[in-house]
Amino acid sequence: MFEQSTLTREIDPRVLQLTTFLLWCLPLLLP
Repeated sequence: MFEQSTLTREIDPRVLQLTTFLLWCLPLLLP
């Protein structure tokens, strides 16, 4: 659990938001 928390801290919130946005939009862009 500690390692996961550390990994989460290293991830930039903007990067996480962008990744989530891309994962959400990807199915919409695919035929």
